Amino acid sequence: MHNRFSIAILSLWTILLSACHQMPEKKHEPRDPEGFILHMRQSFDSVNQARETVSKDSLRKMIQNTHRSLYARYPVYYDWWLQDGKDVHWLRESSFSDQLSQRMQKVNLPGSSLDNPDALSEAFHRYLNACIKRREERLSEFTDKPGRQIVYTKFEVLRPSFFAYTEGLSDARDECNFIPGSELSLLTMNGIWGEEKTLMKDSTGVFRDPDIHFDGKHILFSWKKSRKEDDFHLYEMDVDSKQIKQLTDGLGYADIEPVYLPDGNILFNSTRNGNAVDCWKVEVSNLYLCDRDGRHMRRVGYDQVHTSNPTVLDDGRV
Repeated sequence: MHNRFSIAILSLWTILLSACHQMPEKKHEPRDPEGFILHMRQSFDSVNQARETVSKDSLRKMIQNTHRSLYARYPVYYDWWLQDGKDVHWLRESSFSDQLSQRMQKVNLPGSSLDNPDALSEAFHRYLNACIKRREERLSEFTDKPGRQIVYTKFEVLRPSFFAYTEGLSDARDECNFIPGSELSLLTMNGIWGEEKTLMKDSTGVFRDPDIHFDGKHILFSWKKSRKEDDFHLYEMDVDSKQIKQLTDGLGYADIEPVYLPDGNILFNSTRNGNAVDCWKVEVSNLYLCDRDGRHMRRVGYDQVHTSNPTVLDDGRV
């Protein structure tokens, strides 16, 4: 995720909840609309007061810090505000009441007088309530059954010069974009809100590309444990026992983006072929196969440039 989360969706995967029930839980439901409304109005007023007294560079930095502060404290509410606006630069435009009126129209709310603080606050509450109803409609197909879950990784944004270039090889020919610190996480939907649990955490390494076995009891992923002493390789977690099994190894080779196949094998991308693209110096990733123990590895892709993100279709094709 280039900036991305690697995501695998599960249905009714209750066994994982029992396996990690003692892990800390983070709830994502927003619970402070009054604080958000106050913060928004104060932020808008502060930026506008500073507009006449500070330099353009200082004002730009102030606006950037305001965005970051609002996203950090109110990520759900502020995401709604931004998606309903005409421009991300709302702090530079019109009055606050005009900005709110624009957003009320986006969620089909009737316009009303916003000429005093009480009216503005009441209208803002109606806007947030409408956003909640819209969220319910958008997620209805995903939340129609209880216990829907998502397994995903969290890490700093990987910044290769091109999205498909394999990041952070310890013997990288030209690029090394490894940024340590990562989590393998589980999101359980409780209605329209998610509850997050950490399955694994590594302050010196990076997890990526999780995939769920058809039995719902194993997680396949790629893991690089350090910048110079390890490369991305394949691992499998047994959910019942929490045991981790390493499937591939070897310095100088990166194994990424694994997927389970219906025939019992694992398909993944690797730089084991050792060649680079014709227009740059970085390693090329091609498709490989191995079994559930990492044995009988063989190359099945022969592209001059990268093959990326293999996906298994419902009929078994990739």
